[in-house]
Amino acid sequence: MQLSEQQRSLLPQLRAMLLPGGFIVYCTFVDGPGLRAFGRPSGPEHVLQPGELAALFGPGQGFKVLRDEVALSADGRELSWFVAQLSTNC
Repeated sequence: MQLSEQQRSLLPQLRAMLLPGGFIVYCTFVDGPGLRAFGRPSGPEHVLQPGELAALFGPGQGFKVLRDEVALSADGRELSWFVAQLSTNC
């Protein structure tokens, strides 16, 4: 599934869509000074907080986190790059 913008309401449903051993690959804007200076996207429904994806798709939820980092886009906005694999024991 590919989303063109953050849809927070879909986050809980993503876990249910994965088969054991499946991956979640997520790149989206994360709150930070660069994003606030740029001004878009704005609003909590469109911007993740640092560590939010790891809390939703981390070891406590049956995932192995393979990548969880924040990098700057070319225009200075913060991007969260996140990859996790659902355990085959779920």
